[in-house]
Amino acid sequence: MSLFERTEDFEALIVFFSGHAAGTVLTWQQIEAGANVQMDEAGKEKARRALLKAGHAGHIPLPGHGLTLSSATNSTILVQRGIRKSARAIHRTTKTARRAVEMHGGDMDMHTRQSMELVAAGASAVRQFLRATAKKALVAPAPALSLPAFPKALFLKETQAT
Repeated sequence: MSLFERTEDFEALIVFFSGHAAGTVLTWQQIEAGANVQMDEAGKEKARRALLKAGHAGHIPLPGHGLTLSSATNSTILVQRGIRKSARAIHRTTKTARRAVEMHGGDMDMHTRQSMELVAAGASAVRQFLRATAKKALVAPAPALSLPAFPKALFLKETQAT
């Protein structure tokens, strides 16, 4: 098997996800049983990649339980999560650049120091822009922003049976 060949597990996951409609809530146990792939950390990562290959736009994680496939009603949540992650990464970059200038600015040549300050200022401006526009640009009707209810009764039945 070459490096880029798909494994049988990966193919089984693609077929499994292809058969599910947008917005479906799936537990890790359902995925494991339906695709016959063990859902340890490596299996969950394969499932996330297979989900995209199966034609779904993404998913909303349900920590410890499973995931919800993307749909028209939860797409704004997916995009908001991406913007929030980007804003956090930009914030960390800004702090790192400013700390580097504070700690090592005296040892830096003038060009390097100005470049670091410019990076910090630019990253800060992008972060402020994201913060100001993210909520306004992605306003959706109230029902679209709520996550679909996780079928707890289904989950409790499965855990009690084992």
